[in-house]
Amino acid sequence: REEITSGSYFLPSMPGTYYLWTTTAATGTFSFNERNRNTANVNISFSQPGTYQLQCQYNNPMAGCSGISIITINVLPVFSIAGDDKVCEGSTVTYTASGTATWSASPAGATVPPGTSSTSGITWNFPGTYTITAINTTTGVFCNTSAVKVVEVIAKPILSNITGPTLVCPGKNYQFSISSNTPANQFVWNVTTGIGTIMSQMGADKDSVIIKLTTGPWTISVYQQIEITPGNYCQSL
Repeated sequence: REEITSGSYFLPSMPGTYYLWTTTAATGTFSFNERNRNTANVNISFSQPGTYQLQCQYNNPMAGCSGISIITINVLPVFSIAGDDKVCEGSTVTYTASGTATWSASPAGATVPPGTSSTSGITWNFPGTYTITAINTTTGVFCNTSAVKVVEVIAKPILSNITGPTLVCPGKNYQFSISSNTPANQFVWNVTTGIGTIMSQMGADKDSVIIKLTTGPWTISVYQQIEITPGNYCQSL
């Protein structure tokens, strides 16, 4: 993401002197924080890392004194962590830092591989809110030494047992139902053994189904899923 860093720069203040501040940074990657740059000091912000020159042309007509002062500014990139900030309990998610780092997560409850790397595959064993910390191991490359990221781990839904008949006649329709500790999330039903057809699904969460069982024996399964981000689901057992 775009980061902005700023700094203040000064020349001696001399009455009757005109100042004109400019920079070699590309248009759109910097801004002077004051419109009036006819001052002995300015504050400038940069949005892109790089090496730039800041120049001030000064002129005092009364004293006949003028000149140019130049300073070189090295804008370092920000050391940061990229990766999902909302994940499912039990999942392993890869996080990437701007450079090589040592990784940790707190509080206890996550498995973080040891060693130094620019990536880390962290396993989220328990629900809760965690903080990932990556400590930069390369000096002089970034403007900060460490980065943090807050991650919310969503608990998997806990399902009850399926209710419905276990002895049936082939070719007939039967109703099966389920419940869980997380209402307002969809259930997904399947006939995983034998031949059966889901004829209809009832309830806002599809917690009940009518299944026509044709050739058995049959195994009926169901799971529930929570959409934690668009297209990304936390699925129950």
